[in-house]
Parts: sequence; structure tokens; C-alpha cells
Amino acid sequence: MTSSEGPSAPGGPSGVRATAARRSPPARRYEHEEILRIVIGMMPVLFMAAIDQTVVSIALVAISRDLGHVELVPWVATGYLIASTVSTPIYGKLSDLFGRWPVLAVAICIFIGASTLAALAQSMPQLLAFRLLQGLGGGGLIPLAQTVVGDVAPGHLRGRYQAWLASVFMAAAVLGPIAGGLLTEYLSWRAVFAVYLPLGIAAFIAARRSLRTLAPIEVRRRPIDYAGALLLGVSVSCLLVGLTALGGRREGLGAWAVPLFAVGVLAGIGLVLWERRAAEPILPPSLFANRTITLCCIVAGLGVFVMIGSSVLVPMALQSMHGLRADQVALAMVPLSFSAPCGSILCGKLMSRMVSFRYLLAAGQATCLVALLLLAVLMPAPGIGFGVLLAVLGLGVGLTMPATIAACQMAAGPGLIGVATATAALTRTLGGAVGVAVLGTVLFAVLGTGGGATTDLAAVPFATLETGFRITFGLTAVVSALSLYTALRLPLANPLDD
Repeated sequence: MTSSEGPSAPGGPSGVRATAARRSPPARRYEHEEILRIVIGMMPVLFMAAIDQTVVSIALVAISRDLGHVELVPWVATGYLIASTVSTPIYGKLSDLFGRWPVLAVAICIFIGASTLAALAQSMPQLLAFRLLQGLGGGGLIPLAQTVVGDVAPGHLRGRYQAWLASVFMAAAVLGPIAGGLLTEYLSWRAVFAVYLPLGIAAFIAARRSLRTLAPIEVRRRPIDYAGALLLGVSVSCLLVGLTALGGRREGLGAWAVPLFAVGVLAGIGLVLWERRAAEPILPPSLFANRTITLCCIVAGLGVFVMIGSSVLVPMALQSMHGLRADQVALAMVPLSFSAPCGSILCGKLMSRMVSFRYLLAAGQATCLVALLLLAVLMPAPGIGFGVLLAVLGLGVGLTMPATIAACQMAAGPGLIGVATATAALTRTLGGAVGVAVLGTVLFAVLGTGGGATTDLAAVPFATLETGFRITFGLTAVVSALSLYTALRLPLANPLDD
């Protein structure tokens, strides 16, 4: 079910919910079979978008060998994350205005087309351009899939259905580096992008069939916040590029970091000021007056920092420190790949029993914190102990994500589900992008390589590698501790759903 939304009402959480209730059409009740069909239809869409956030990381070296321009290789991953982050809240707002399926169909088509072009790229500039376009499409896939489930699922059961989607997200994000390594080793780096053509067509068909029962939206002429979208894009892009530039001292990019940060901060301030007066703001300020939404967005961003960072760091450590091949890395990552979806399913069951979001999020981040601290201190070799730590880490990550989505949707109310979900997705994508940029910068700074993903880590002494990965795992543990502290500040009672 979709709904339209008018200008946000000021005055805090009650204003958000009152506006949503006033301007939303009467809710249609969906049967379990209908909801289940819609959730299953959204799973291929979510899987395709989630796996793309990490699948390219292992293929970067092969890309640099084939296309050259070594200094541009890190931007193959960073460019996608920036474009995806910028476009995410725009998709959420457009879907509130014009309906879920039309906007989702456009996002899928852009993603498929850009992926096909990336597989055919003949130069590094071409690949970067197609990756940016791919990110513009991918930015709408995850939030729209989660928003659809928020539309059709009743409040007290929304967490259970969101947990199924979250389990797919976790599995895809963790499997990304493994799939990228296998495709690159046995086929080509081009297969990493070409595989999205059949996956995308299947996702398009599945989504179209599952969304036929959605109630139509009443389309009204509403102004689109182009100025807000531009300011958001400039702010996020400059901040993320500035973070990546910090690790680019060898190519002279480090000198651009401070100016980029300055422009990003100024654009962010301008965004805040503009959104307060915009008729249809991309990021309604009234949403952030809701304490539950704000804190859950912070927890989600920090949680994905931990998840994406671990999904990239662990395969790199296994390959560089222990010399494992891609297929051996895939086997070693099985505990993490299996436990994360299990944690999401467990979270969904606990949410359906109305367990407090505070307790769920705190338990998930505390579990992650313990696992990351043990990884940083012990740095165990691949084996049973290593597998147990990865399983504990995956369980903690899985417990976190579904609760943040459900809490934001329940706190916002029906009329603002799209923009609230997209805002939470923005913070998650931003957290993942910042995680990759910060952890990569810190790791390669400690290793003294300066070249980022293009350097042969196998040539770095083992003691130096061990120190670098200890520090980065420790930094990830600090981020998890911050997320735990934020989760403990959530209200004890769950938000009521209209």
C-alpha cells in the first residue's frame, strides 16, 4: 500500500505522526499469504543491491591489471557507494509521491543497464562512469524493497517480515567478497558485473508479479525538492571523496581532503537550513525530531560500518596473512554468512513478541563488540576458533538491522514510511561507505603502502600485516561500542503503530 504526503508538520514526533495519519488513505489489511508473496518478490531485488556493495572489492586488482589507471581503482568501489548514498533519500521521497512500483521499476532498469555497460567497459574512465550510473540505480533498490514490506505488514508483525529481508541483506553483503573472488578467479572481473543482467531481469519479473496487489496511489502534483537533492549530493559526495582522498597521498589526492571536507560541511549546513523551508523536503526535519528515528538511524549507520568493514577486512586478512585462495576464503567465511541471517530471523521472532528495540539493538551490538575485540586481540588463524568468532559476529550483526528498520517505520507512521525507510537506508549506506573509506585508509596507512587496493599485500611483512589488521579490527570494535551506547539511549517502550 502506498500513500502521498504533504509538507511535514513541525513540532516533533507527534507532528510527524499526526501529519501521516491525516494525509494517508485508509489502510488495507493484507493476508499473510499476500504479505509473504510480496516479501519473497522483494528478496531478489534486495539481494542484488546488497551484494553489489561488497562484490567488487576482491576484483579490484584484476581490474587494474586489465584497464590500467592504477590510481583510479579505489574509485570503482567508492564511486558506486557515493552515487548510491546520494540517490537513496530521493527514491524514498519519490515513492511516497508517485507509488512504489513505478519508482522501483526505474531503479531496477537503471541498475541492470549500467551493470551491463560496466561489464563491457574498455577503459577505467568508462568503468567509473558506468559504476556511478549503477549506483544511481542501486540507491533505490534496498529502501524501496523495505518500504513495500512496511506498507503491507501490520505493525506488530512488521519486524518478522523485515527480518526475512534483513537476512537476505546480511547474507548478500557477506557473500559479496566471496562471490567476487570466485567469479574473478575462474571467469573474469567482467563476470562480476555481467551476472546482474540475468539477476536483474529475474528481480524485475518477481517484483512486478508480487506488487500487483498493492493499492494504487493517488498521484498529486507536488514540488520536488531539487535544491535539497543537490545540496545533499554535494555534501555527501564531498565528505566521502574527502575520506577516500586521505588514503591517496601517493597520487597527491591527500591535498584535496581539507577543501572537500570544507565544501561538504558547508553544503550540509545549507541543506539543514533549506529543508526547514522546503515545501516537500527530501529529508523532512520533523523526522529527526523523533528520538527513536534519529537514534535508530545512528545505530544503523554504525552497524553497517561494522558489517561492511568486517566483510572486507576478514577476506583481506585471510588472503594476505595466511595465503588462502578465493575458494578457501569462501569456506572460511561460511560461519559469518550463515549466522548473520540466523540472527536476523531471531530478531524478527523477538520483535513479533514485542521485545524492546533497545534490548535487541544493545544485545546485537554487544555481541559484535565481544567478537571484534577477540579478533583484534587474538588474531586467530583459520580454524574452529576463528569460525566461532565469525559466527558470533554474524549473529550480532543480524540482531541489529531488522530492529532499526522496523523501529523507524513504526515511529514515522504510514504516510512517511517511504521517506523514513529511505532516511534509515541513507545512514546505512553512508555508514558502509565511510567504513570502507576509513578502514581502508587506516589499514594502508599502517602498512605504509599508500596505494590502497592496488598494492600486493602478500609482499608486506607478516608482523606489519598483523599490526595493521589488529588496529583496524580494534577501530571497528570502537565503532561497535559507540553503536551500543546509542542503542542504550533508545526509549524502553517500542513506538506504537497506527
